[in-house]
Amino acid sequence: MQPLSSIGELLNLCSSTTDELGQFNLILTSNLESFSDKELFQLSDLLISILIKLKERGLLENYVRSCFCHNQNIFSSLFILSEFALIDWSLPISIFPVQNLVEFLISSDMKLCKQSLKLLINLASHKEPRFQISAILANLNEEILKSLNPDIEPLLILLLAKLSTTSILNRTSSLIDFANISKYLLDGNQNRKIILESLCYLTFHFEFKIKCLSYIDLILETKKFSYLPTIMKNLVISKEDEWIFHDKRKEITHEETKLIHNTLKNFVLLNDDYDSGPKDEILRIRSLLNSKNSQAALLGLFITANKKNISNFSKIDLIYFLFVMSENREMRIPILQYGGINFLIKGSALKPVIAGHTIARLLIFTNPSSLNYEVLIDSIPLLLKSLENAWHQLTEFEVLLALTNLASFNENIREALLSHGGWEIAFNMINSENVMIQRSSCELISNLVMSEKVINDLLARKKNKNIEALVLLLDSGDIQIISAILGTLANISRFDGLHYIFKENLTQTLEKFLENITDIPVIARILSIISHVPSIYNTKLENHIRSITEPSLQKYTEFIINIHKTY
Repeated sequence: MQPLSSIGELLNLCSSTTDELGQFNLILTSNLESFSDKELFQLSDLLISILIKLKERGLLENYVRSCFCHNQNIFSSLFILSEFALIDWSLPISIFPVQNLVEFLISSDMKLCKQSLKLLINLASHKEPRFQISAILANLNEEILKSLNPDIEPLLILLLAKLSTTSILNRTSSLIDFANISKYLLDGNQNRKIILESLCYLTFHFEFKIKCLSYIDLILETKKFSYLPTIMKNLVISKEDEWIFHDKRKEITHEETKLIHNTLKNFVLLNDDYDSGPKDEILRIRSLLNSKNSQAALLGLFITANKKNISNFSKIDLIYFLFVMSENREMRIPILQYGGINFLIKGSALKPVIAGHTIARLLIFTNPSSLNYEVLIDSIPLLLKSLENAWHQLTEFEVLLALTNLASFNENIREALLSHGGWEIAFNMINSENVMIQRSSCELISNLVMSEKVINDLLARKKNKNIEALVLLLDSGDIQIISAILGTLANISRFDGLHYIFKENLTQTLEKFLENITDIPVIARILSIISHVPSIYNTKLENHIRSITEPSLQKYTEFIINIHKTY
């Protein structure tokens, strides 16, 4: 067959051939080695679709074995299989003669050497082949690996980085020359991308986190947004943070598989080999990244990446990074200033619970009046969805705190919360076995009850069973729960039509509290209830009120005693 002069000619020939095996042979027998990387990239999508169809027909494995046995078109074979390895997780490495691959690695033919490395790198993107590839490298002793052509060192680092998720971690560490990493980060575009991809894997391990910190400025300066979110996320994630990844994972579609590879989705995130190191050391790393010198660079990365057309998988890693960094209160204001909530709202479909939880952290201690009103409204359904679908009690607790803060703002926010089921969700939370969640849900209810809609429903006796359930919690013995519920009752007591809620047993409870509780806010809320509901006032309550000696409450107690004399 005459050699083809251009990639266009090859694509035209393939389009005129209807049989997949015929198309495969055309590609295999072409002199692909003469094509540039850009031209080969043009061929990639067509080739992958052909390979999938051949595999479905059961023709691929035997053909590959035959191809290697006859030692024909080795470069073309390696290129074809490198592309297939991007999308097929079950491709058995046994179809490649190990000795051949070892020979290719030490070949003087640089193109052949690089292509064989690319094949191993693509296979190493999947968990199963990694141990088998480690066995292949075991056929090369350390001296041979270190003496390979320097031009392939970045690719070799990437392969070893992917294999670092297996048992050869220590060997990997000794083979990688970290002194060269800074050189490659400053190098041409291709080597820099390869090293950044390597760091996406190496930073899963504690010993590499520490080493990579010394390159943090160089890493940030590259502004490679397919890689930076993953690297930054890995640097700050600890073993204790793994719960944030335990959501239900969707099946990944065929169209997404190549994107996954190109955006460095790490498939061993929850692997037992994942080593985050001591928690205090991880906190030290976070502290270094939280320093004022780093904040501008980190958040500059965030805001620039937010504007770029980065992949969904990079956005997910950016969400994880913001979640972890938002633990530090000092980082919350800068994240807000750089549009963090907007980014999280837009990316919430990718990781709704984590995005909602991160927004909650940003809102807990933020004055709602300092934020854009539309952002507050858009945050509400996401926060409530995070609360309903939370798989960790920390999520429930922090989201409830944020909602309580929002509900204190104004009537429109409270109406938005109620329209998205906030009242019902809050009452579901009071049944939690976690007292912190019970407290925060009672505080949220105390703010929501100020809504005109809730008051109207109570006047129509539509929500009275909710209030009865709340009153039962007054026996919990927890002073914060008692205080929040009394706050709710104090708000309700201002409406004459709701005095039906204050029954005799509630009067007895208030008497007991005045007798035994010295907490000033609790006493103040009890006095507020008594001042508005004359039907519960009695001699016993009056005696308790007269015995209150707190100076800040003296005028209030006198007012209550005097006003009830008029009834």
